[in-house]
Amino acid sequence: MPARNAAMARVNEIRAMVGIPPVVYDATHDNQVQQAALVMAANASLSHTPPKNWWCWTQAAYDGASTSNLHLGMNTDGSLASPAAVVDALAIDMNVESLGHRRWILDPFLTRTSYGFVHGKPKVNVGWPYSYSGVLRVIDNLYANLSGLALDYIAYPVGKFPASLLPNGWYLSFSVLMDKSSPWNNQSVNYSGVSVKVTGPGGSNMPVSSVKYANDGMGIPNHLQWKCPGLKVGTQYTVTIGNVKFKGTSHQFQYTFILQ
Repeated sequence: MPARNAAMARVNEIRAMVGIPPVVYDATHDNQVQQAALVMAANASLSHTPPKNWWCWTQAAYDGASTSNLHLGMNTDGSLASPAAVVDALAIDMNVESLGHRRWILDPFLTRTSYGFVHGKPKVNVGWPYSYSGVLRVIDNLYANLSGLALDYIAYPVGKFPASLLPNGWYLSFSVLMDKSSPWNNQSVNYSGVSVKVTGPGGSNMPVSSVKYANDGMGIPNHLQWKCPGLKVGTQYTVTIGNVKFKGTSHQFQYTFILQ
C-alpha cells in the first residue's frame, strides 16, 4: 500500500502544479494493474494490447494494460524505481512524441487511479538481468465535476515548476478547457492556425519549434505541444498562444512559468 499511496501522491502533486483537482485511489482495479505490471516485467516489453502468447498473460492483465500508462525499466543490479520516479517519467514522456502519458495524468476529468508494480528477472533474454514495470490506471468512465474549476487551460509547465520535469529541449504542452461538463465537448478546439510565442526577460523571443497539435482522445481531446530549447532555471518566461478557435471564435491565452 505505501507504493500505491506514493504513486497517487505524486500524481496529485503534479496535478496541483498545473491547477487541476486531485484523484483518489481506486483499489477495485488493483488486480488488473498488478497483473499488467507482471506481464510487462516478465516480457521486458510494453503493450497496451499484450498478446496471449506473452508470459503470464491473463485477461485481467490485458484489461489493466489497455486502460493504463505503462512504464518499463531494466538494469543490471535489480535496483528499483520509486513510485514517484515512475510517475515523473510518465509525465515527462521522454521520446514519446504524442505525450500520451502526460496527457492522461493531466486529464482534469480523471477522478481515480490505481497503481501496480512488479520487478524481477524477465522471462525473455533482452540483455538485461532485471526488469521492472509500473502501471498507472488513467482511463476511466467516471468524470469529475469541474463546474467550480476556475481554469480555462492546462499548461505544462506553468507557474513555479520543477526543472526536473522538463528536460532541456523536450516538449512543453497545453490544452484548452472550454467546456467543463464533459471532456468530449472540448474536442472541437481548432489549433490549425495557432501561434505560439515564448518570451524571456525584456521580451526577448525564445526559439519555438516542432509545433504539433491533436484532437484525439488522450486526456482532454485537444492538445498542443512545442519545443523551446535553451530555457534556464530561475528565469521567468511568458507563453502567448494565439488564434485558438472554438465554435468560430478566436481566443488568446497567456501565462508564465519559472523552472526551479
